[in-house]
Formats: sequence, C-alpha cells, structure tokens
Amino acid sequence: MGEAEKSLNTWTLINVKNKDLFLRRIANIKEEVESFTVTQNDEKIVAYYPIITLNDTSKIKGLFKEGQDLTIITLNNKENFDFFIKNWKTFSVMKGLNFWFVNPFSNTDKKWLLNPYVHSKICDEESLELGLKSIAEGVEMISPDEFLKRSKELEKE
Repeated sequence: MGEAEKSLNTWTLINVKNKDLFLRRIANIKEEVESFTVTQNDEKIVAYYPIITLNDTSKIKGLFKEGQDLTIITLNNKENFDFFIKNWKTFSVMKGLNFWFVNPFSNTDKKWLLNPYVHSKICDEESLELGLKSIAEGVEMISPDEFLKRSKELEKE
C-alpha cells in the first residue's frame, strides 16, 4: 500500500468514526494494512478499501465478499470518473458495492457517494453520465500527486 492509499484510508476511517458519533451504529472496527471493516450493531459488515486510481475491475471484484458490503474510496478526478462510467454495467450488478469519490481538501463538499446497483434501478442510461457529472461537480477534482502532496503537508502541521 502506498502513502496516498494510507492517507486516504486514515481520512476515511476518521470520517466513518465521526459520522457514527451521532448514529451509534458501529459495534466493531477491524483495521487491516490496506483497509478496514466495520461491523454494525445490526451485524451488517462493511469493508472500506481505498483505491487512489480506478483502473482494474477485477481488483474490485476480488475485494467483493459474500455477506458484506464493499465501499471503494477513490479520488474525485476525471480519470476515475471516466473509468467508473466506462465500467458502469459491471458495477451496477454488484449489490452492496458503494463508491465514495473524495477530495478531503475540497473547498466545497468533500465527497459524493453512489451505490451503482441502487442507482441503476432509478436512473435511465441515457442521462446517467450527465447526472453523475452534475453530482461530481459538487466536489473539487484532485490528482493523485496533488492529494499526496497536500496529505504530506498536513502531516507536517
């Protein structure tokens, strides 16, 4: 796991814990080297896995396990968005797969979320890309290099 993935994993873990301060759903968090898994009070299991650059559907399929949801956390940028749209049909049949497109340094929203399986049930394919672009525009785009640079600067503070 690279430095960027570690930073993204840490940011996500903090984000999940902060959200739970109000909801109080987390029963257990199991931290791994490259990811973490949350077991909720209702026994639902969600694995969170950072992937800085989306470029391999087989990797995502390999992370997907029966009986748990999978949340992929990736950077909000054109390359990841284009890969996501190109592979929409693959992702939209994977029930329990979620994506967080993030930029922790954005001056607007920090992330936008999507469950392709659910979204495919309520959207029409003709307007999919345009609709998702309008959602993605709420979060500033960031390259992997810029993310790593800004993460390192933050660690120094």
